[in-house]
Amino acid sequence: MKPSQAFIAIAVAALAAMAAPALAGTPAERTLEAVEQSGYPLEERTMLRQEVSRALQAGVPAEDLEVIVLRGRERGASAAAVRDLADIAAQAREQGLPLRPVLDRIEQGLAKGVPPERITAASRQLIGHLTAAGPLVDSLAKGGLRTGSSRERAEVIESVARARERSVPDAVLLKTGERAGEHGRSMASFDRAVRSLTFFVGSGMPADAAERVIGESMERGFTEKDYARLERSVGETIRRGGTMDDAMRAAEREIREGRGSGEGRSGGTQERGSGGGKDPGGRGGRGR
Repeated sequence: MKPSQAFIAIAVAALAAMAAPALAGTPAERTLEAVEQSGYPLEERTMLRQEVSRALQAGVPAEDLEVIVLRGRERGASAAAVRDLADIAAQAREQGLPLRPVLDRIEQGLAKGVPPERITAASRQLIGHLTAAGPLVDSLAKGGLRTGSSRERAEVIESVARARERSVPDAVLLKTGERAGEHGRSMASFDRAVRSLTFFVGSGMPADAAERVIGESMERGFTEKDYARLERSVGETIRRGGTMDDAMRAAEREIREGRGSGEGRSGGTQERGSGGGKDPGGRGGRGR
């Protein structure tokens, strides 16, 4: 080996040894190490480390916090802005709210280069809707809506929160849930109905009209595929330039012609497809 080659080999080995400590350790240790390597001034790093430690203790996954710290720094966010995002995640966990939609909104916002202050505002708004959605869902469960697992409850709370974000009134959500209970539907069935309801309202359909469409769908025992077909019919009508009256007629025709196999064939479980209510900060991949 030539002297120059030997020198290069030694240098590479030294650099690898220097990098090893940063890559070693538990996820929590790596997350805190990311704070130390963020390049923020010492005082700001100290405050950020305290907030991240609080979030870790609350149970926020270290991998998500690492993404928030690294991507926030990469996007030029201040230490205070990154600290706010960690605080929001900690709040959601401490309040027992569904955590994944909050983390998705933060991480996807950072991945898309959304200004941190807008991500903070949108995430806090989502926490408000999640907080309000919990009692609404629980009241429906007490009123007769068949309940499932805690995960199912969390998914329904997320769907109701997103519906509220799209300005679907609580009265409409409650009426939809009560109808589901009257027809012996499950939380999963109600969840799918809420996502379609959100899709229709987001497309411009008046909330009361959308509620009637969904009510008739539930009476016929619509399944995941039925709701997806109903959404496609309405969406295609609007894309072709049809009016909302045209969309309503398309929905009514689809309901009349739809078979609505109901929960009897599906056992009450419904696959969570693309459904209404998805948005840039909705259920989806993390903003890595």
